[in-house]
Amino acid sequence: MQQAGSASWQFTEGIEEMPLVALFVRDYVGLPIMERPDAPPRLDDGSLHDHRDLVGFGQHDAAGAAWTDWWLRIVSVIVRQWQHKPTSMDQQVLLQRLAEHQAVFDPPAFDSLVGSPALREAARATFENAIRWAGTRRSALQMPPDGRPGQFDYDTVRAMAEQVARQHQVNPGAVHGCAVVLPVRTTWWTHFAPGAVLCSIDAARDRGIARTVLADAFESGLSR
Repeated sequence: MQQAGSASWQFTEGIEEMPLVALFVRDYVGLPIMERPDAPPRLDDGSLHDHRDLVGFGQHDAAGAAWTDWWLRIVSVIVRQWQHKPTSMDQQVLLQRLAEHQAVFDPPAFDSLVGSPALREAARATFENAIRWAGTRRSALQMPPDGRPGQFDYDTVRAMAEQVARQHQVNPGAVHGCAVVLPVRTTWWTHFAPGAVLCSIDAARDRGIARTVLADAFESGLSR
């Protein structure tokens, strides 16, 4: 997770382990992508192979639907924790946050998916490969090619935050946004929740598209 900001506006972005593992599971076993705006494209890693046999015969559609619900719950936890930062990280807060994570992501048994047996088996069967792949992919993406600390260009983030504050005639301290960044194909992005967007690496690094993404995050966050 990377944070940018001043004493006023704030922006959080991150390439998180849980979403990467979930996307790996989906693509590794060839689950269908549901026709909905918050379902990301396939991962941009062409080395993944389709292991459809890890999901029971005739169960791919059901597992795909269950995956979508799992995906939304995972991203919701990340966004909620980013947007509601505690003033102190005492033991009680840490335990509460851990419990929130485990309610949606509890490898290797994945008991949280007990109601979706096909997806649970796929997650259990692929987890070791998924966690290894996610760790390697995150490490490779932590520092973008031009050396900036995040996928979004800081000057672009600052300019958009200040622009939104001026346009809406609000104190810059009211301007907050976050972006869950994903290594998926194309310059894809979508609004996820007030103040939160999902986007591909390419969308974050394209300054023209990034301005649109950031405007959505900052403007929708004003009503949060």
